[in-house]
Amino acid sequence: MPKPKIAIIGGGPAGLSTAFHLTNDPNWRDRINSITVYQMGWRLGGKGATGRDANRGWRLEEHGIHGFCRFYFNTFRMMERAYAELSQDNRRRLPVREMQDAFLGSSLSLGVEHVGDKWSMRSSHLPHFPGVPWSTGAFDDPGPLEIGRRILEQMLRRGRRGPLASLDAKDLVPVDDEAALAAAAAIDRALRDALAAAALATGVLDTVVRVLLESWIVLLGQITPAFGSLFASAIESAGRTGDVGAYGALTSLDLYTALLRGLIVDGILVPGHDLDDFDGEDYRDWLGRHHASPETLKSSSVFTIANMLFAYPGGDSRRDPALSAASWLGWILRTLSGRGEYFYLMAAGTGETVILPLYLLLKQRGVRFEFFHRLTHVESAKSADELVVESLTFERQARPNEAEYDPIDQPRSLRFGVWPNQPLLDRLSNGKQDRDYEAWDDGRHEETFSITRGDGFDHVVWAIPPSMIPLVGDDALKRRWQPVIDRLPTTATQAAQIWLRKPTVDLGPRCNYPERYASASFPNPLNGMVSFDDVLCFEGWGAPGPLGLFYLCGALAPVQPPTEATRAAERKRVRVSVLNTLNLIGNFFPAAALPPHTDPSHPKQINFEILFPLPGSGNSGAQRILDQYVRVNTRPTEAYVQAPKESVRGRLDPWNSGYANLIPAGDWICTGINVGAFESAVTGGKLAAFALTGVPAVGDIEAYAFFHPRAAERAAEAVRTGRVPRIR
Repeated sequence: MPKPKIAIIGGGPAGLSTAFHLTNDPNWRDRINSITVYQMGWRLGGKGATGRDANRGWRLEEHGIHGFCRFYFNTFRMMERAYAELSQDNRRRLPVREMQDAFLGSSLSLGVEHVGDKWSMRSSHLPHFPGVPWSTGAFDDPGPLEIGRRILEQMLRRGRRGPLASLDAKDLVPVDDEAALAAAAAIDRALRDALAAAALATGVLDTVVRVLLESWIVLLGQITPAFGSLFASAIESAGRTGDVGAYGALTSLDLYTALLRGLIVDGILVPGHDLDDFDGEDYRDWLGRHHASPETLKSSSVFTIANMLFAYPGGDSRRDPALSAASWLGWILRTLSGRGEYFYLMAAGTGETVILPLYLLLKQRGVRFEFFHRLTHVESAKSADELVVESLTFERQARPNEAEYDPIDQPRSLRFGVWPNQPLLDRLSNGKQDRDYEAWDDGRHEETFSITRGDGFDHVVWAIPPSMIPLVGDDALKRRWQPVIDRLPTTATQAAQIWLRKPTVDLGPRCNYPERYASASFPNPLNGMVSFDDVLCFEGWGAPGPLGLFYLCGALAPVQPPTEATRAAERKRVRVSVLNTLNLIGNFFPAAALPPHTDPSHPKQINFEILFPLPGSGNSGAQRILDQYVRVNTRPTEAYVQAPKESVRGRLDPWNSGYANLIPAGDWICTGINVGAFESAVTGGKLAAFALTGVPAVGDIEAYAFFHPRAAERAAEAVRTGRVPRIR
């Protein structure tokens, strides 16, 4: 029997992960004839694609804010192998050549609160654990008792770093009120006693653990009544002074209290329980059901994860976020596992830190890439009572001068390879300056052609967003995947990058931050902000260049339909949003604000002169927004997949697509994490490789069954019944 050909549609993280895991075996060609990745336009990375602007200091331009979390276990495992396996010649094309230098850790979070009629900011540290996430065995799969112990520890820490013995309860009270201090001290003592009991219970019988869990419920019932008076004191003080430190500490404590109570009461800590049982409930309803206070439910502690996951229906951040309790619980429980800092930011941006080494390695392994291939139609047929993909139709957007298009530019001034923000027209025989090669609806192309089953491919990996199903699928595919269309909504997103004439660590407040920081609770719509000063040393500005850089990001409710004309209008609208956000910055970063006497009506307006102007632009004041990078992501190929309640039923297992030769991959299938995230997409690609070849085994897909035992059961059943592997 001839060895099969595999066509991967889409070169985002899911498609690259599929190709990576299919070729991990050096002898992969013994089983597979060829692997070809078909990609529209000139660059890879999907929503993580980046571009460099040769006319603006080779500045990095991203789709939005990208970073890895400590619990991106499969992603870090893949990247560690990619960096280790690259040849010396390929390694020299990278800006950062060692894994430990490529990812920069931080757990510092800025929580923005609206208390009374004031916006205020607090700093805190998100959960972190010793070690680094790419070390062997980084996923430690904590059991129920250890999960509870770690929650108790976070309740004691309340966003503070240092030995537990050095922390006390004074952070819960804004003033030296004797009764409030006594209540806070009682809460602190009770939590320390519970934590000590958990340490003593390690390794004991399940019956003792159940008794311990019951004692924790009693404890939570004892400490909760004190929250009301403490909140009242913290809110009054925050409204008067603008200091939300005590308010933030209380919301953190209350959030973890509701979390621990819910995990115990709902039986989630009992082995065998599956988080998907809570997919029919919104996460804030779940927290409210377990007695989270009204103050907590409107705080940054509760909104941060929803903001990170763009959870606003239709992208409209004026509405309440909609996020499945199952997805929220899965995310927050993962934050209590793994090693290292909470966030890891890419030293040289996503494109050159993540996508470039993967591309170079896959080329090194023999994977073929067909750029400038726009998929327009998928045709189905019946074969032996099963549906199969019979043909794939593409529009060839341009022809390369060589056998394969080389997408990587090599600027002399940078001395490493980069993804340009425009196609390299001198490498194309018919490249056109006026074409938008990344617009699915551009329509202009050189030719239309089809590849067919048995000739051009045998198996197809669908590694593009579900928003493309109605656009390219035939009636059979749309009928079979209708639950995906119905239950997995998507949203457009908006982003901006702001270059500064001073480092972001010098912006304040009150004292300089000694490390990079992130926030996902800025006022909507641009509620995400992350400092990216580290990226500047990999740009090519020359002197004088910018000294600081931060990114903004958020969901977007776009004008319909998303044509090039409406996208131009959207960019103007996003610039207004950016200006509004920048004019709030002075509330949080005093060093960025105008002196108070400059404009008495807006005493905390941003000083736009701190924005770095493009050399020669001549822009000053608010016009400097024109020198920054603003992006709207409204195309169907850029759609972000959301996770509202009842969305799990729209997620497919890759071996159960309804087709004999079509395997879905991406952050929209059942991955165990079940949210739109780089880790979910990488896991989806790993699962697609499993569906095709049986390798890697499900047990080697990190955290796939973490609080999702039924997922592992379904995978085992697929192996028993012969649906896995497809390639034997």
